[in-house]
Amino acid sequence: MKKQNILAILILFILSSTICWAHRVDVFCYVEGKTIKCSAKFSTGEPVVEGTYKVYANDKLIYQGKGDKKGNFFFHIPEKLLKNPVDIKVVCKACMGHKNFWIVKKDEYSFEKQESDIEDTMGVDEDIEGEVEPSSVDYKKLEKIFKKVLIEELSPIKRDIAELNRPKIGFRDILGGIGYIFGLMGIILYFKSKG
Repeated sequence: MKKQNILAILILFILSSTICWAHRVDVFCYVEGKTIKCSAKFSTGEPVVEGTYKVYANDKLIYQGKGDKKGNFFFHIPEKLLKNPVDIKVVCKACMGHKNFWIVKKDEYSFEKQESDIEDTMGVDEDIEGEVEPSSVDYKKLEKIFKKVLIEELSPIKRDIAELNRPKIGFRDILGGIGYIFGLMGIILYFKSKG
């Protein structure tokens, strides 16, 4: 009877561990304008359908909501954070308690000027013939504009690279895990029979 109990417990352990392992959640977020867009997928590649998202700044909850059926979620960055940027932590919780998070660094969304101000921030003077005087260009403002454009353009590429680097769990991995657990079970049963 004891061997049957041990066997039942180990089978339950095997099933629960492989399910948990196969359902790791991967989260990716990027900035687009004044919006942070997120997507969440299980390690199998399936989207986290209607996952629960919580957004934190300085460890304080600032926003929460649900993702859509494709695993996507977005929220607008509060004006308070645009004025005083800090890192933002986005936590996605899927079914059965599986969760993960992504940190959006303050440098990714903290810009003093928005797109509507771009013309004013250049600080470029034109002479009578319409040529730009190089000495009057404000290079720091120009650098901020380029940085903003680069971050917005590269964010989707970063998401794609993160997805390519995400290790996929296949059928072989699950079978390997089950084989490993059966091996441990055999060792336990062997020593139980000796005792």
